[in-house]
Amino acid sequence: MNIHSFPPLFGGIANPTLGVLVFLRRKSEVNRIFMLLCLTIGVWNIHEFGLYIAPDALFAVYWARIFGLGLMLIPPVFLHFVMTFVGDNTRRAKLIVSGSYLIGLTFVILFWTGLLVNDYFYVISQYFPRPTKIYNIYIMFFMLATGYGILKIFVKYQKTVQNLQRIQYRFFLIAILLAVGIGMTNFLLSWGVRMYPIGHLGGITFTSIMAWILVKYYQDLSFRRKK
Repeated sequence: MNIHSFPPLFGGIANPTLGVLVFLRRKSEVNRIFMLLCLTIGVWNIHEFGLYIAPDALFAVYWARIFGLGLMLIPPVFLHFVMTFVGDNTRRAKLIVSGSYLIGLTFVILFWTGLLVNDYFYVISQYFPRPTKIYNIYIMFFMLATGYGILKIFVKYQKTVQNLQRIQYRFFLIAILLAVGIGMTNFLLSWGVRMYPIGHLGGITFTSIMAWILVKYYQDLSFRRKK
């Protein structure tokens, strides 16, 4: 185990732990989906951890086949969390979430069959996937899902006049923009851009900020509504 593997290992433990703690504090629907999102991000972190400690490319391939599903499922679970967070229960929202889960599961199957990644190559301190053209389609799906989620939160932020809600949406936007900006550094390496990978830090940045929002602000909002 090298020193570079500790951040993703920390994320693999901290993200699910955060999700569980938030859910146990208040067992609401939004906290349940947040826990699921933390779990998928945590699985992706464990995937990254394995690519750091992999002794060879073959180990990296088999490790990724097991834990790579976390990355494939982040977009649909993220969209599910966004819709739940903003309280959108419309038929359109449900169709978007259901469709994104179907697409995500399709990518999981493609990933397991080896159609998304040709092989793995070593860069700086870990193995990285050599993507196929189908993998690039997944990147588009990831960006579309993330972009739609950001747009959804931004529109809610613009329309909301209640101060507490505006605080929630503002910090949600900060959290996701930081996570995407940091997380995309891992994709760049797969496309040949040489830089130190810090993508795994994006997940823990997002979940930490969102856990703080859910505990400090979201519960207060629910309490006021009940009052």
